[in-house]
Amino acid sequence: MISRHVLLAIVSAALLAACGGKGMQPTVPTQRAADSDAASPALTASATTTVPFFQSSFTFGGKTFTYKMVGKSPALKSTVVIPTAIVPVKLIFSDGTTFDPAAVVSSLSASPIFKNASFQAGNTQYGDEQMRSEFWSIVANSNYHVLLGTPTVFPMVTERVPSTNGFTTTVNGVKQGRITFNWFMNTIQPQLIQHFGIKATTLTFFSNLNTRVLEPGSTTSTFGGYHDSLHITTSSGAGIFGTIWGAMFSSNTRDVTHVGHEVAEWLNDPFYPSSPNIVPSWRLPFTGVCDGNRLEVGDPATLKLFTINGYTFEDMVFLSWFSRDVPSKAIHGQYDQLNLLSSPARSC
Repeated sequence: MISRHVLLAIVSAALLAACGGKGMQPTVPTQRAADSDAASPALTASATTTVPFFQSSFTFGGKTFTYKMVGKSPALKSTVVIPTAIVPVKLIFSDGTTFDPAAVVSSLSASPIFKNASFQAGNTQYGDEQMRSEFWSIVANSNYHVLLGTPTVFPMVTERVPSTNGFTTTVNGVKQGRITFNWFMNTIQPQLIQHFGIKATTLTFFSNLNTRVLEPGSTTSTFGGYHDSLHITTSSGAGIFGTIWGAMFSSNTRDVTHVGHEVAEWLNDPFYPSSPNIVPSWRLPFTGVCDGNRLEVGDPATLKLFTINGYTFEDMVFLSWFSRDVPSKAIHGQYDQLNLLSSPARSC
């Protein structure tokens, strides 16, 4: 997650119309054991549907830390393809400013988030590069992949931003939008998932232009991106819906740093915030500041940038950085994609 970690009220679609977007927070589904085939999670008839995932763990300081990640267990050395959708959201603010995301949607669809590019772990996608690299000691030269399918791009949705839920501001001479977290994440996103009939087994990207989301309770601090797990009940049953939102701007439609950041973090921690992957506390490697105890692979390397096929991405750390493996079990013994870190995380 970019910026501070914020626990939010999760939406239940069954209550959405009656309660104006206020919902309750269900539990996550039953998990399969480590190294089992989780392409179809062990769900009962009344349990919750979601994307394929596996569960495993590591031990540090005499304590076992369990985590859940998207895909099948690396030990199975097989491929999972996650269906994806892009929902473009045109925003019209109360001062008449309109931000149309058509250009960034086209750029995002053509980016290495969905298209293959040359990475150190092979000719693949950015998210798969993260997953293959961090499990390299197990999956090298195998068919292990966690891929995003070609996105279904839904028709543009136009939303008028109430003055109580957003405004425009000028940053470095350029007008930008600001929208509240609760309005966009907790209300608009689940409503659109229901409107388009998107399935819980699909990862949904929400795209808008030149806009950032305000942190809850603030009129100035913003998120650049967010990955979420929305608990929604539809006529076919309960589901946990993975969503990605990342700010993109007309000044450079090939800057996908925020979106890529959230994709890598979602793959590594798909049930945040209701059931996050907890790891030993860690400090930001470049500042020494204590930044929490969640498996957020993007936050330790924020703003360490690189370019692939003309698209800008951020560095990501690997699981071995959090689990304090020495040497790292990731590709080439690295702790991050750009090999900027020579040692694992320091505890708080």
